[in-house]
Amino acid sequence: MHAARTLLAETGGELVFADVAARAGVSPGAPYRHFTNKTALVVAVVEEVFDEMEAATYQPTFEGEGPDWWSREKVRIARTVDFYFDDPLCALVVRGVAGDAAVTQARARRLDKQTRGAAKNVALGKELGVVPAHINPLMAGALLMGGVYQLLATALSAAKPKRRRLTAELQRFMARVLELPEKDDG
Repeated sequence: MHAARTLLAETGGELVFADVAARAGVSPGAPYRHFTNKTALVVAVVEEVFDEMEAATYQPTFEGEGPDWWSREKVRIARTVDFYFDDPLCALVVRGVAGDAAVTQARARRLDKQTRGAAKNVALGKELGVVPAHINPLMAGALLMGGVYQLLATALSAAKPKRRRLTAELQRFMARVLELPEKDDG
């Protein structure tokens, strides 16, 4: 799996089974013992990247990271930016790694799952009185997740911006989408 991830990152999404086997130092037929075809391998890589991203950025509550919901969300945003900067394959997977319909469907399922998770989180913000009552959690979740993914994928495929600046820009974007009152974070 590591060999496939490395090659996908190096090639911008192209993958040849023989190259994966050579990179892994195994026989040319070895990948076929674990994956029926190249698509199954790419789907497994996509799933693995999403699992890692969710474990690092979406599943933690960050309860100890801040006194209130928005403070914790700002930590989540920073961790998301860090994940993108640290995993060279992340932006490619979110943007759409090369592949057929099965790869596209796997990616779409994971993005939908994360959008629904974001909607639940926005609903929590509403319950806590942080997010205004008129905000639709599902629409806000879709806008936030789609915006974050597209922005990060685009920013990191161009000249790499500074982490802190990109994090601050994303935090301001999310605060505007959620119509949070402006605060001077100093």
